[in-house]
Amino acid sequence: MSRVLSHYASERGLIGIVRSQALFATNFLDLNDSSEFFYALRIIVEESVQKALQLIPEEIRGPLREDFDLEKSMEEYLQQIRANIADSDGYDSLYVTSFAVGRSDDENQRGILTLWDRYTSFQGYCLQFDEADLRRKLRTEIETHSYSMIDLFDVKYGVDKSSDQFQNLVTRFSTILRLQLCHHLNDYRAAPDDAELVLESVFLKELFHFCATHKDPAFSDEREVRILAFPHGRAQSRPFQGLQTSKTIHRRGNVENGARYIVIGESVLPGIIPNKIVIGPKAEMDIWMQEGLYPLKPAITKSDLPVR
Repeated sequence: MSRVLSHYASERGLIGIVRSQALFATNFLDLNDSSEFFYALRIIVEESVQKALQLIPEEIRGPLREDFDLEKSMEEYLQQIRANIADSDGYDSLYVTSFAVGRSDDENQRGILTLWDRYTSFQGYCLQFDEADLRRKLRTEIETHSYSMIDLFDVKYGVDKSSDQFQNLVTRFSTILRLQLCHHLNDYRAAPDDAELVLESVFLKELFHFCATHKDPAFSDEREVRILAFPHGRAQSRPFQGLQTSKTIHRRGNVENGARYIVIGESVLPGIIPNKIVIGPKAEMDIWMQEGLYPLKPAITKSDLPVR
C-alpha cells in the first residue's frame, strides 16, 4: 500500500507549490539548519582518523610535529569543500525537499502535532501526496531534465557503523587523511596507491547522500522521507529518451547570496499536485483556495487538533 507523504509549509510556501504545481528543493548546505549535515559527518571523521592512524606505521608518524592536528586538518578540508560548493554554480550538488510519514490514520487525517508546532506554529498547511504517484512524477522529471540522481529516500536515525556504506566512506575518508599526513611529513612510504583513490566528485556525492539520509536520533519523531537530487549543469542525451535539459538554479529572493534551489516537476504534466491539503489548527482559509488553481482540486480539510 502506497504511503501518504506529508509536506508542512507556510502560507507562502503553499501558494508557491499550488501555483507552480511543483516542489522546491533547497541546496543541502543552504538549509535553515545545515548543522544536521554534520551529525553523520562527525561520526565518519572520527572513525576515519582512527583508521588512518592504524594504517601509518609508528616509525613514520612518530616524527609528527606537535603543531599538526589530524582532526583539525580534516575539518579544514571539509570547510574547503563547503567553500568550493558555495562558490560553485550549484550544479552537481545535493538538493533536498522533505516529507513526513504518519504513524496512524489519525496523524494522516489531522497532521503530526510536533511537526505542526515546529514548522508552522500551527498556522501553516500540510500538503499530502501519494508516494507511488510522486515516484512516477520523479521518473518523468529525470526523463526530461539532466540529473545524476533524483529519488525518494527514507531518513535513518542514528548511524550503523557496521553497514557497508558507512565502512566504505570511512575507508575513502581515511585514504584522504593518509595522503594529507604523507604530504605533511614529506614521507610517502605509507601513501595510498592509485587503486585506493577515487574521484573527489564521486566521493562527495556518496558522502552527501549518506549525511542527508542519516540524522540524529533526537529527530526520529519526524519520520522523514526526502527527495534527494543531484542536477547536472549540462544537457545530456539518453538512449530512447532523447535530450534531457539542465535545471535552472534559482536564488531565493533573487539575491546573490540567497539560498539556492531547483524546481522539481515544472515540466511534468499534470504537475505535482497534492491529493489533500490539511489546514493547520490556527490557520485561516485564504484566497488560494479559489477554484481554477488546480486541474484536479485536492480534498481540503481543517485539522481539529486541540491546541490553544
